[in-house]
Amino acid sequence: MKASLILALMLVLPLCIERDNDLVETKVDPRIELLYAVMRFSEYKDYENEEIKLCNQIEYNYTYKNEFDRYFSEYREHEAVGALNELKEAGVSYYDLFHCMVSLSDPPELEHKVGQWELESAVWGSWPEKMKPALWKRWDSFVAAMRDYAKVSDFMSFYTSHMNFYDEVVKRAGIKACRSEIENYFGRKAKSYEIILMPLAWNFGYSAMFGEGEDTQLIALIGPFGVENDLPVFRGVELTAYHEFSHRFVKPVVKKYYNETEEYEALYGPVKDMLTIKDSYSPWSLHAEETIVRAISLRFMGDKEFVRERLNEYESMGFIYIRDIYDLLGEYEGNRDKYPDFESFYPEILEWMGAMAESPSG
Repeated sequence: MKASLILALMLVLPLCIERDNDLVETKVDPRIELLYAVMRFSEYKDYENEEIKLCNQIEYNYTYKNEFDRYFSEYREHEAVGALNELKEAGVSYYDLFHCMVSLSDPPELEHKVGQWELESAVWGSWPEKMKPALWKRWDSFVAAMRDYAKVSDFMSFYTSHMNFYDEVVKRAGIKACRSEIENYFGRKAKSYEIILMPLAWNFGYSAMFGEGEDTQLIALIGPFGVENDLPVFRGVELTAYHEFSHRFVKPVVKKYYNETEEYEALYGPVKDMLTIKDSYSPWSLHAEETIVRAISLRFMGDKEFVRERLNEYESMGFIYIRDIYDLLGEYEGNRDKYPDFESFYPEILEWMGAMAESPSG
């Protein structure tokens, strides 16, 4: 009996090790914490929008937030705050800032890890060409000011002195997202995956990516749900991580089939007035992408009750086709010999769209 048990453990143990090594790295990132040290005293108040006021993390009173404010309030007049305000004046969004910050190395050096073309393509490639020179000038000025800010404030001393807090935040989040699971599902690979937890953010998720194809670097940035026992809580963060990573694989497919997808824009009609976040998922192709991503991320979750609750929640938010897409994905998963990757299955989704558009309820 003992020999059989030992043999069983020998067979299982390597799989466990491989899975542990396969887990996506999760951390609290010094670049994002540095950004918040400046943003807290800037004109960036996007987190005060009515839609997200109730989950505004910085309204919560807990030790780390209080220590953070006490420490960095001394530097609220630093030139980095003014440089950040100039970026806001130029039209750089709250989300764009995160994308730009993770293109840099850790403070205090904040060296450019991503080339200008690559950053521009990822963040503000759609901006008018005549605006880009001034935008780059402001961004370079901001990065230079942030380098000085990091040194003057001795930011890394504050960051390293709170490593136990950051480790506990990551531990409590308990994320077990595996890169092989993601890549096997989509039939595509990426260069790297990373999850950044943001204790001082509000409850939202954002995906940043650089590169193309198998050289893509994927970063999921996630804010907390609230605070419990003096720690930010990241409930549902695993679902959010799968959601953000799925965008990288779904977006290029929808983009490739943009014209075919937009042929069924009539399906967006019943959705418009139901969406709880207005104008966030327009036109139809963008709403279709978001619906597919939400459905796929739920396919990764094993808790049937949790999936049922999220499907009901998403439908109430205006994603009225999500249950159909969720069920349709079962055909993809059950026929991977026929559909080796997600792109090969997308025509089936288009066929479903066509059938829905022709139906009386479509």
